[in-house]
Amino acid sequence: MEKFVVIDGSSIFYRSFYAMPNLTAPSGEPTGAITGFANIIVKLLREFNPTYAAIALDTSRKTFRTEIFSEYKGGREKTPDELISQMAMLEEFAEVMGIKTLSAPNYEADDIIGTLAAQASKDFSVDIVTGDRDAFQLINENTRVLFARNTNLEIYDTEKFTAEFGFEPARLVDYKGLSGDSSDNIPGIFGIGEKTAKKLLQEFGTLENILENSEKISGKKIRESVQNNSETAKISKKLAQIVCDVPNINFVAQDFKILPNLSRVDEFCSRYALKVAKKRIHEIYDAEENLFGDFTVENTADVLEVPPISETDYEKIFAAESLAIVENFVKVGDEIFEVDAAKIFAEYKGKIFVHNLKKIIKTNPSSLVSNPYSLFSSSLRTDQTARWYPSAPRRPRGGTARRRRCIRDNPRPRRCRRWRF
Repeated sequence: MEKFVVIDGSSIFYRSFYAMPNLTAPSGEPTGAITGFANIIVKLLREFNPTYAAIALDTSRKTFRTEIFSEYKGGREKTPDELISQMAMLEEFAEVMGIKTLSAPNYEADDIIGTLAAQASKDFSVDIVTGDRDAFQLINENTRVLFARNTNLEIYDTEKFTAEFGFEPARLVDYKGLSGDSSDNIPGIFGIGEKTAKKLLQEFGTLENILENSEKISGKKIRESVQNNSETAKISKKLAQIVCDVPNINFVAQDFKILPNLSRVDEFCSRYALKVAKKRIHEIYDAEENLFGDFTVENTADVLEVPPISETDYEKIFAAESLAIVENFVKVGDEIFEVDAAKIFAEYKGKIFVHNLKKIIKTNPSSLVSNPYSLFSSSLRTDQTARWYPSAPRRPRGGTARRRRCIRDNPRPRRCRRWRF
């Protein structure tokens, strides 16, 4: 199942600002927030290898929730000017990285995340990147939360959440209806804290069941508090509930495919002194080796025609001593064929040698619609000495010993996507 990642841009950006408050660009502009944000995005790309991504942003503190309860998030301080000045950097970074940003008037970033996750989780594995625990309510069999703790992303799935909280993720809104949430100024029921809220949920299941069976609650003070504050509890639950049907927010997979413009990434990172992010992005996408070359066609005679897949000559492909493949297109000599990629990889299983390819196509054929930076970009060889090097970007356990074996088997290795030499 392919992976879609939706990022709580407002939450991660805010946390990054306070984690790295004193960084500046060569021009003197504050860059702490964009530096931390870029590093989190790069960490996400390296460790979780998503194919599709989106960044959700808040537009204003005034939403439908403040109409329900005017004091919602009322205790928060004014956003610092140094943070506001970096918002344009966030949007530009997302643009050069080919990651779509979304916002919606009268709704929060959480609601956009909930809407996208609800749609995408039907066919995709969804990871939500946030520093806000509210998103835990969205966890299900196809949706996880990657919770930002400093520079780490802690994975919360149904099992981990239930073990930590004592109830299923969907009941988080009932929990906040009872105990409230001081960070968002959600009142909850006076006198009910975390332990009591958990105990009540484990006994009755939902807030509605608790209110309907309040006479069965043991403990006079708690029982009376629930009975006297039932409306406040209902409002608190509504404030905590993430909306999963925001108007005009639609998940169409191809609209969210990650397609970085690496020359613009270089310029952006150099301008704001994002050295670590720039280095890591190059490692992920092999920036210096664009398999499709220049996308500008100046001479129509240079365009390479690709015959329909029904005319693909597999015998010629399999007979070639070497070839190059990008997703479902193969280049043999000066010819390009559209292929069944699964058929190609089955034929060459165990003989895929991953390295940085030189430019193989001068111009972009109109029928070649593909991601030029695919992690499956490979050179395939038919000789028996070719060895296989995995292309996944995560460092495996026992990394040192396995790196030594990689160097032993290939005395002069190029940079591999999985290990850095």
